[in-house]
Amino acid sequence: NFTLLASGVTNYISVRVWDTAGTTTTLVDAFYVLKDTAGPSVAISTPTSSSFPSSLSLIGGTAASLFGVQGTEVSVQQGGGFYWNGFNFLSASPVWMAAAGTTAWSLTPGIGWVNGTTYQVVARSSTTFNLYSTTYATSTFTFDSSTPTVAVTAPPPDSTVSTLASIGGTAADAGGSASGLASVEVRLRRNTDGRWWNWFTNQWVGVAVSTVASGTSSWLVTPSTLLKSGLDSGTSYFIAVRASDNALPANQGDFFAAGSTFTWQDVTAPSAIADLATAAGSTPGHLNLTWTARGDDGATGLVLTGQYRIFYSTDIAAVPSTGTAQVVLSTSLVNPGDAQSRLLTGLNPGVTYYLHVAMADSDGNWSAFSNQATDSAAPAPTDQINGHVVNLSTEGITAVQVDCWDAADVLVATTFTLADGSGTFSIGGLTPGNYKLKVTWTVNGVSSSLWQDGISMGASGVDFVLEINYALATLTGTLGTLTTASVGGGGLGVSSLQSAVSNSNSRVELYQRGRQVSMVQVQPSGRWTIPSLLPGRYSVRAYTGLAYTDFQDVDLAEGEFKTLGFVFDPLPEASVFAFPNPARTSTTIRFVTVLAPLEAQVLIFDIGGHIVREFPGSQITGAAAPP
Repeated sequence: NFTLLASGVTNYISVRVWDTAGTTTTLVDAFYVLKDTAGPSVAISTPTSSSFPSSLSLIGGTAASLFGVQGTEVSVQQGGGFYWNGFNFLSASPVWMAAAGTTAWSLTPGIGWVNGTTYQVVARSSTTFNLYSTTYATSTFTFDSSTPTVAVTAPPPDSTVSTLASIGGTAADAGGSASGLASVEVRLRRNTDGRWWNWFTNQWVGVAVSTVASGTSSWLVTPSTLLKSGLDSGTSYFIAVRASDNALPANQGDFFAAGSTFTWQDVTAPSAIADLATAAGSTPGHLNLTWTARGDDGATGLVLTGQYRIFYSTDIAAVPSTGTAQVVLSTSLVNPGDAQSRLLTGLNPGVTYYLHVAMADSDGNWSAFSNQATDSAAPAPTDQINGHVVNLSTEGITAVQVDCWDAADVLVATTFTLADGSGTFSIGGLTPGNYKLKVTWTVNGVSSSLWQDGISMGASGVDFVLEINYALATLTGTLGTLTTASVGGGGLGVSSLQSAVSNSNSRVELYQRGRQVSMVQVQPSGRWTIPSLLPGRYSVRAYTGLAYTDFQDVDLAEGEFKTLGFVFDPLPEASVFAFPNPARTSTTIRFVTVLAPLEAQVLIFDIGGHIVREFPGSQITGAAAPP
């Protein structure tokens, strides 16, 4: 009964025979029957159904049968109407074209596909016994070769703008049967030098970098704070855009076919600083100024690069101006609300000053001057002699040795000029009388000296002008810790260390010829600077609050700006203790670190590496590290 045999599989036939005595013999699987009534299975892989190809030179797929595939035939119908006959779409009935291959087949139809038109591809396969597939493969697709259009509406083309809240516009995919918009990409070029904005590193680079806008038919890019602050007043910029659709491969526009040019004009200055405050410094003739930064435009916007100018006078009625301001400070990456400060040096000790500060944005727009702040510069103690060491350009010189002898030619004190930019020195603890001062400076290993006699105790403004014309050097750098991620990754990395250097004892010491000649505190950001140094060899080390780093030798050339970095372990192995150790039922864990404020966690593992206890930071008690 052939109908009872299974189709598409092997049917095994067994035979049994018996005699009249009832003896039986069975021949298992005497023969088998391969039954095929369905023909090969066939599938179309290119193009897929419901797709939108933009290029189609090959139709392909697969076929399979237990009894061998003889070949595959394909017909193509246009828009539910006529069929392709090998030359054009004029056949009223399917025309079957033989494909190449068997289990994997392909056909190059040579059809000039029409944009926006729907086609249906049908495939059938046959076995070596000329049995055709009972179920044909079908793929219906729409050919899409149209390029989407895109336009920039914000900022308006050929406009001059002073605000850039967003970059946006519209886009469309042509035709009702098109694949639809997939994305809009945006680039920004500075026309003065042809450089492009990198949306990811926030800087101008030499190669074009694209970002994908949010939205499609109505799209938008929100400029970062760094981009808005990085635009130059009076400079033109070109916005290049292109749209992509969902076709395969995607139809994409040309970045330069549509776009918009605008000119940036920054006419808004920062608003005036209103909280300038002063306090006497710790050194005679010093004043500490503090204030809060304003924005690039009024009270908003990052100031990428700008300036402060400080005007001071002993006359309360003096009118401040940026042209007569005595102190000029360059700034970078200043956000509205940032706390700012400046130590003024070289003022007359005990004298009252009236001060103002003004701020300029990246385009040189100056704010009005701030409120007037007033205070007296730190007075000179009566048992001191104070002064400055400067060069012929009246620049203060750092790390100049100052020796003091009394009337009996006994050396009573030795100090060094401070790293305050003014070359300030102060000798204290003197008794009434006259003194002799000698300043000694060293340039590339050669020392020179200069004397002054008859200086009375309590004298201020004792200045030495060195007849040298060397360009002074600056030594700067960072104090940072090893980061966990860096160590785990096989290398050393330096973190920004806001917290690691908050210990007030963190400092950097400068040595020359084995003597400490200068010392500066490390800022909360981890940075430190020793300015106004003469050329020569120095040694530098940092104190972290618990221990010293190793010395680094440095040779400073004339006018050089050199950067050094110090790295320390915030939790060295020697500063972690457990007692008793070994322990049976309990132990006390103690560690010492300079990190503050402290975020810590303790994990305890058994000898097999399994975690047995965890203590979060909230369960850790501690005390400030000793000086």
